[in-house]
Amino acid sequence: MDTQSALQAGIIAAVRGKKDLFLTIGGYYSAYILLGLTVSAIGPLLPTFVEKYALPLSALSIIFPAQWVGNNLASLVVSRAYDRVAGHRVLLAVLVLAGALVALIPFASTLGLLMGVFLFLGVALGTIDVGGNTLLMWKLGERARPYMNALHFFFGFGSILGPMLVAWVASWSGDPTRACWLIALTALLPILLVIITQSPANPAAQHTSQTAAPANPGAGGWLTLALAVFFFLHTGAELGFGNYIYSYTQSIGLSGGYTATLLNSAYWAAITFGRLLAVPVSTRLSTRRILLFSLIGSVLSVGVILAASRSAAALWVGTVGLGLFIAALYPGSMSYAGERITISGRATGYLVTGSNLGAMAVPWLIGQFFDRSGALSTMTITAAALLAALALFTFIARSATLQRKNNPTI
Repeated sequence: MDTQSALQAGIIAAVRGKKDLFLTIGGYYSAYILLGLTVSAIGPLLPTFVEKYALPLSALSIIFPAQWVGNNLASLVVSRAYDRVAGHRVLLAVLVLAGALVALIPFASTLGLLMGVFLFLGVALGTIDVGGNTLLMWKLGERARPYMNALHFFFGFGSILGPMLVAWVASWSGDPTRACWLIALTALLPILLVIITQSPANPAAQHTSQTAAPANPGAGGWLTLALAVFFFLHTGAELGFGNYIYSYTQSIGLSGGYTATLLNSAYWAAITFGRLLAVPVSTRLSTRRILLFSLIGSVLSVGVILAASRSAAALWVGTVGLGLFIAALYPGSMSYAGERITISGRATGYLVTGSNLGAMAVPWLIGQFFDRSGALSTMTITAAALLAALALFTFIARSATLQRKNNPTI
C-alpha cells in the first residue's frame, strides 16, 4: 500500500511538473507573439502617422531611433533587474507596460508624445526580449535548444500576423491605429500565465552548479564579448538583407514591385518556417553543428545571388535559402551562449545589445553604399558579415575544444 501511494504521489508530482512547465513556457511564447505583433505593426502604421501629424516620413522616422535607444537601455541597464529580483516580477511589469504603451499609440496627439511612447515601448520590448531568452535558459538549462528555436518561431509568427491585423482593422474601421488596441489585448495572456507560474531560479546565484563551470572563465570576459560581436554580425546580415531585398530587386530590374514584395515576404516566411524546422533538428544535432551548418548555408545562399546577379531564379533560390539557413542563428546562438557562459540578465543584455547594434549598423552601411556603389553592395556586405561571423564562430568553437583538452574537468 505504501509503495502504491508513493507511486501515485510520484505520478501526481510529474503531472504537476509538466503542467507548470507547459504554462511557464506558454507565457514566454505568448510574450514573444506580442513582441512580434508590436514590432511588425509599426511599418504599416507609418502612412497613417504621416497623415495624422501632417509631417513627412523623414521627420516621423525619428520614432525608430527613439525605440532603438529604449531597446539598448533595456538590454544594458534594465535587464540586470532579472538578476536581482524574481524574473517573473520583472517580466510581468514590462508586459503590463508594453500593453499600456501600445494602447496609448492612437492617443498620441503630437510627434513628441509619440516619440516618448516609442522610447519607453523600446525599453519594455527590449526587456521582454532579454527576459524570454534568459528565463527560458534558466528554466530548461541544457534542454533549452528546441524550445529556444520555438520561442523565436513565435516571434516570427507574431511578425507575420501584425501587418495582416493592421490591414484587417483598417478595412472595417478606416483607422489602422485601432489595431494597437487589439495588440494590447494580446498582452493579457502572457500576463496571466506569468502571474500563475513560478519564476525559474537564477543559476548564476547557485555556486554549486556543475553545468555552469565551463562558462565561468569567459563570463563577463572575452567570450561574452566575442559572442556579442557574433550576434552583431549575423543579426546585421539578417536584417540588412531583409531591409534591402525589396529595393535590390527593383533596382537591378529583374521584376516589378509586386514580385519584389513577394520575394520580401518569402524571405521572412522562410525564416519563420526555418525556425519551426529547427525545433526537431536541434534535438538530434549539437548546437555547434547547427550553427556551422547554418552559417555555411547562409554564405552559400548569398553566393548564389552574387554568382548569378542577373538571374531571377538565382535571386529566388538565394533569398529563400538564406531565410531557411539564417533562421536558426539567433536562437542557436542563445543556446550556444547558455552552454559556454553563465546566463544572467546582464550577460543576455550584452548579447542583445550586440544584436541591436548589428541591426542598426549593417543596414545603415548598406544604405551608404547602395546608391554610391550599386545595389549589388547589398549582397557584398551581407556576404562579408556572414563570412566574418563564420570565421569568428570557428575561432570560438576551436577555443572551446582546446579548453576542454587542456582541462578535462570542463
